[in-house]
Amino acid sequence: MLVLPDEINKILAVSGNDVTKYGKKYFEQDRVKIKNVEYISENDYSVTTSVEDNYVYTTQILKKDGKISYSCECEISKKRNTPCKHIIATLFDLYIYSKKYIEFKNDISISSFEDNNLLNKRNYSGNNFMYKLLYSDKLIKYYENIELGKNKNKGDLKIIPKLEISGFNYSVMSVSFKIGRNRMYVIKDIYEFGHNFLDKRKERYGKELELVHDIKEFEESDRELVSFIMSKTNEYFNFAKQDNYFSLDRLFRGKLNLYYSSLDEFFNIFKDKSLKISEYYYTDEIKFIEEDPIFSFTVSEKNNLIEIGNNIEDDFYVYDGQKYKYVLYKDKFYRCSEKYSLNIIPILKEFLNNRSNKIDIPIEYATSFCEYVLPNMKTYIDVECKSEFVNKYRAESLATKIYLDIDTSGSIIAEVKFCYLDKEFNPFLHQNDMKFNRNKLQEQKVKEILDNNHFKLNTKDGTLYISNDEHIYDFLENGINTFMERFEVLVTDKFKSKNIINPKNVQMGLRVKNDLLEIEIDDLGFDEKELSNIIKSYRQKKKFYRLKDGSFVNIDSSGIDTLVNITDSIGIEEKDIAKRKLVVPKYRAVYLNEVLDLSDDINIKKESSFKDVVRNMSYSKELDFSIPENMDKILRQYQRIGYNWLMTLDSLRIWWNTC
Repeated sequence: MLVLPDEINKILAVSGNDVTKYGKKYFEQDRVKIKNVEYISENDYSVTTSVEDNYVYTTQILKKDGKISYSCECEISKKRNTPCKHIIATLFDLYIYSKKYIEFKNDISISSFEDNNLLNKRNYSGNNFMYKLLYSDKLIKYYENIELGKNKNKGDLKIIPKLEISGFNYSVMSVSFKIGRNRMYVIKDIYEFGHNFLDKRKERYGKELELVHDIKEFEESDRELVSFIMSKTNEYFNFAKQDNYFSLDRLFRGKLNLYYSSLDEFFNIFKDKSLKISEYYYTDEIKFIEEDPIFSFTVSEKNNLIEIGNNIEDDFYVYDGQKYKYVLYKDKFYRCSEKYSLNIIPILKEFLNNRSNKIDIPIEYATSFCEYVLPNMKTYIDVECKSEFVNKYRAESLATKIYLDIDTSGSIIAEVKFCYLDKEFNPFLHQNDMKFNRNKLQEQKVKEILDNNHFKLNTKDGTLYISNDEHIYDFLENGINTFMERFEVLVTDKFKSKNIINPKNVQMGLRVKNDLLEIEIDDLGFDEKELSNIIKSYRQKKKFYRLKDGSFVNIDSSGIDTLVNITDSIGIEEKDIAKRKLVVPKYRAVYLNEVLDLSDDINIKKESSFKDVVRNMSYSKELDFSIPENMDKILRQYQRIGYNWLMTLDSLRIWWNTC
């Protein structure tokens, strides 16, 4: 474990309740992302993360000789020199998901190249623009319970929920409850209320209400809501048991926050119904409906920025369920469709983050915006946008050239050129003079093909390479065909010589001479050592064998399979096959003939002497030799068969050759 409960408790004692609360919230909302891990042991490591807030802040947790230190780039941490909410969020993430950090690997990959260079494109200054650049990139990529008692009035108890919204951008939706019959009482600790149902505990909520906690005490129409409360509060107690440092301040135990699955389940209970709501300026009652809200946007170019404006009359708020997204607007609480959530909710969230009725996107994203964002927006909402703007930033068509070569170590080297109009450039080198609209989607598809074929990036010169033998073999066998279909491929003579050899069909001659079986095998093109290694690789179930000249032999070919079967059937070693002429005992002819009859990829020339031996051996079961009188009554059946077989060998003059 990278951080211990006692260590966290010491830090939380310094941070205070408010900081701890928000840090825990950021952790629960999955705002912590790993940037880098340098791990030696559980007592010696360095962790760098980014935590999403109004801005994205970088934190560092360092443990050396068992002592923890921390830092964050936010102003509060710098001024107070105390753990901030971003550090607390990282500590919680580090404690709960230690394995994730230990296994983290910061590889250089082609797909991360654009991300790593995002902030290096231009030398911008000012936090405001950097923030816009970060959230714009995010937006573009977006598309990236023994009954204890009975009551006389059993089954008539009511429970009434009331919604409340709070927090930054009213991002927190919670629900409080009242219970009673004629007089309603506020449930001051909803977690204790839900937990009391486990053992049917008796509690007094007011002068007129003493309750034995049994769900049957409630009106049938309210039991689904009570079950919901029981489920969610007991989830909290389960988590608290696992992590004894985790507890909810008494001040916050009078209501349930509706996040993720809780929000989805709560909506299911009140779909097409209305609920009271507090702290909401527009109305005191909202209706739960399963529809997409109707909004209209404008898109224009102003001051070298793309401006997305909205014509939304009143404030709106967005909430995340586990399965659904929700919008609170005027007197409606909308559960949005999957496609609407996928394409429109991210934009609505950016309006909220920007605390404005417009979003400014740097003009360098214009082509990607017009190609991928705008069409999806128009499908689900009204968008006013001039055709001149779209035409101006429409992406050009991409053509790709790839030059393939082999270096001195035998690795495949590739140089990639993206071609637009009459310009071509290496996409893995910085380019500052692009005056055309690049098609980022097509470029990304090219990079995915390169990634799928295991190419790695050499950041020094912008070339790509494959050095692993298995990956090289896979590329030569399959990947090169994809390249030929999708790109203009230019190869050097050295690359052409790096091929895959499929062993040719075996040519074999068979004859019997001087009571010995002679086998002649045509030249297979491999020397004695190579052929022996190829057959050994086959027995090890490898796909290929790499020759000294860098070429690969396809071991899966049926020709190699036949050679192995021959060596097994006639009892010779792999190295002997390379001698091309073999002499073995004549009795092995039958076994060899059976193997060869099952092989379709071998050309065999059988001389009559070989055919005669095989034919006579095949007829041996029909021969019946007389058993001597002194043995006739003592031999068992299997011994009689063996005697007949030995006499057959003797009659064919094979027996003496087996000794």
